[in-house]
Amino acid sequence: MNRIVYKLDDLAIVIEPDRDQIAVAKEDIARGTLLENNGEVTEINDSVKKGQRFAIYDIKEGEYVRQYGYAFGQSQGIIKGDLITVSNIRDKLPDAERKNYRKPAETEFKEKYLKKNFSGYERKDGRVGTRNYYLVIPTSMCASETALQISLSLENNKDIRQQYPDIDGIVAIPHTEPACK
Repeated sequence: MNRIVYKLDDLAIVIEPDRDQIAVAKEDIARGTLLENNGEVTEINDSVKKGQRFAIYDIKEGEYVRQYGYAFGQSQGIIKGDLITVSNIRDKLPDAERKNYRKPAETEFKEKYLKKNFSGYERKDGRVGTRNYYLVIPTSMCASETALQISLSLENNKDIRQQYPDIDGIVAIPHTEPACK
């Protein structure tokens, strides 16, 4: 029996593909779902809710877990397809020393930042705009589920959507720091 293999980009977001080991679900992903990423297939080991993170590579114990290209915790041994939770990462970051940082050269800065643009649109009056999304941002990883429930409740509330028709969406942004005690 052949199972359907989905493209990772269809169901999840990887912010820094060259450096991140995890993806963030754009929608709920069922356990056992197969995702293809750069020719490799990952089977999802746990149910993943929209906004939650999961590993797209094995992350050895002691290795730092990276999102946005930066470490946010230390792995306790994470298998590709695992949900990222406080139970499989330690609240530990790599030591940062000032000597490891450098100021980018002016040409590097110009090449990287001055050619940027944004995905906006032109309004009838000539001004530009972007989509209007409200973000529900928790203050800790422990509050991420509550933030998700709040955003889903507001997003699915027809009265609110009718009262505020200019809102394009309401989404939760899960917290990346597992500092819950």
